[in-house]
Amino acid sequence: MKVEFIPLKNTTKTARCQCTRCLEKLEQASSLEDDGAPRPGDWTVCLYCGHAMVFRPDMTALDPTIDETLELMRDADASRQVKDLQAKFRAINMSGGRAFAFRNKGLL
Repeated sequence: MKVEFIPLKNTTKTARCQCTRCLEKLEQASSLEDDGAPRPGDWTVCLYCGHAMVFRPDMTALDPTIDETLELMRDADASRQVKDLQAKFRAINMSGGRAFAFRNKGLL
């Protein structure tokens, strides 16, 4: 199995949930920045399938609302970063590898 490492700064336990797309179990988030643990409203990308979700107040990750999606689309930098990370995870996982991450309102 190919393993690709993406530089991560922090890994934080989150509420146990599952990806709404691939149904894999999720219970932690890793940051690409030094800004600490994820917060409600932060975007996250499933490391198994690349699906983008948003942390809720109970720290489960669910599909974004229409308003959250529109807000992300208006932020070109954040939108690009989410799309880049999705593409990277999907490429790694499609090649038989494994990957991982979270994005604070500033970024993934």
